[in-house]
Amino acid sequence: MVLGKRLVYYNKFAEDNCDVEDTVNRHLYDDVFNIINKDEYYLYHSFFRVQVFLQKVSGGDTEEQTMMTPSDIRDYNTNNKILSTLKEWSNSFYNDAITMQYNMESNKLQAQYFLSKFHSNREWDIDPVCILNFRIASFILPGTFYAEKAAELPEDKIAFDIPTGTKYVIDSIHIDSDICSDLSEFNKWMETFTYNISLA
Repeated sequence: MVLGKRLVYYNKFAEDNCDVEDTVNRHLYDDVFNIINKDEYYLYHSFFRVQVFLQKVSGGDTEEQTMMTPSDIRDYNTNNKILSTLKEWSNSFYNDAITMQYNMESNKLQAQYFLSKFHSNREWDIDPVCILNFRIASFILPGTFYAEKAAELPEDKIAFDIPTGTKYVIDSIHIDSDICSDLSEFNKWMETFTYNISLA
């Protein structure tokens, strides 16, 4: 339904104690996706902020970044890798998760969202359901990373700006208060998280 479309919301900042993120997501769940069902038991209904911190690889004539700036995560191959990981683990229970991708944009910030809804244990009488929503954003850190050292790093530490071909090193990936050093650790974080869900 949302493929190739933009979702735009107009809301007052005073609503819900100025928590615009919560307001937008509540409207998405209730008004657009119709994903909340009063007859279902929700084991998890969680929102995660995923922030990818990148550092540009020096190319000799590369202009050095002097301050941290936001960037559009959708421009990087890292975005598709993170989305693939989220989709894989959302489907790790019965391979029938409902998954959706959408974007939010402003003049200063852009973010990729991934929303999934899945059953975690159909053998249980209450048939628990999980809703997970991830906001994925990226930031460019100050300074540059030496190209010689970047060449020695594994693939899961490297990101490319697809439109320009510029190479970056993944400094870290933050999931709320958890920190991963690369895409492999992010995959392990998701593996552990879904394992914890399976224990319920």
